[in-house]
Amino acid sequence: MPEQNTIKLGLADSANVNSTMLYTPQDAFDSLTTCVNASAAVNSSANLLKTFAELSVSTGGYVHLLPELSYMPVLIGSDEKPVYLYQLVEMFEGFLDYDAILAEFPTLTFSQVTAAISFLRKVSQINSRQIDVDELEDELDTGFLDELRQAFHDREEVARVLTHNI
Repeated sequence: MPEQNTIKLGLADSANVNSTMLYTPQDAFDSLTTCVNASAAVNSSANLLKTFAELSVSTGGYVHLLPELSYMPVLIGSDEKPVYLYQLVEMFEGFLDYDAILAEFPTLTFSQVTAAISFLRKVSQINSRQIDVDELEDELDTGFLDELRQAFHDREEVARVLTHNI
């Protein structure tokens, strides 16, 4: 007999035999909270993706958010290969004249300017798998990044690459 503070849920297994699982109110609350949090995360991701898609359209539609690349913002070259926006940001950083920027914005510090560039790089790396490309670049060689870029095309490959099961 279930206790007064439990919820009884009847479940059937593959042989269609009834079995019973007991959940406390706290278990039910925790389960509901997990669902609500997951729903909020999905809504947040969907809103971000929608915003990125709207930004792409409003800037000419050249930036693509492809599901097979985990929606990481890319341009598609004439060779039909993706060029990740974070790669452009990294290249731009190499061309920056920090003295000219600081002269134009004298109330900013060098640290603030470099933090802003890092922020733009992070924004350009947003992807549905939440892979931090900057972190990977710091830890691993570029051969790994090439392999990771290829793995974005195949979900199973991402798991293999990230767990180093080569």
